[in-house]
Amino acid sequence: MNTEYIIGATREERLELPEEALREALVNALVHRDYRSPAAIQVSIFKDRVEITNPGGVVGGMELKDLGTGSSPRNPLLFGTFFRMSLVEQVGSGFKRIRDALQEAGQPEPQVKANEHWFSVTFVRIEQESNQKGSPTGSQETSNHG
Repeated sequence: MNTEYIIGATREERLELPEEALREALVNALVHRDYRSPAAIQVSIFKDRVEITNPGGVVGGMELKDLGTGSSPRNPLLFGTFFRMSLVEQVGSGFKRIRDALQEAGQPEPQVKANEHWFSVTFVRIEQESNQKGSPTGSQETSNHG
């Protein structure tokens, strides 16, 4: 992904998508994944978007519109471990943090899709002015984690 380097008294690196939003989506994929499925969590980076997909649909009878207002962890022991490691905060706060981080960075809300077998979060990559001048924008790269 593209990184902006802001030179001042110290050098600041800023990813084109907020690191907090990406981290939260990855943690959600790990905690809410259906571990009975042999399918892997997929992180796909395309020129126009970043997709994070995990096996398992919306947890506990929730609906997509409920994301960010509550949660029912599919894997409570794993959630507890992540909580003790300070990788998650309170139940149901992840999508609110994702939306807040994107809004603060001037980015659009993520696109969320799900059915009973999978859950997907898509972040839109905004083409930067420097990319239009010939800088590489990143071709499709996929990393699978199980």
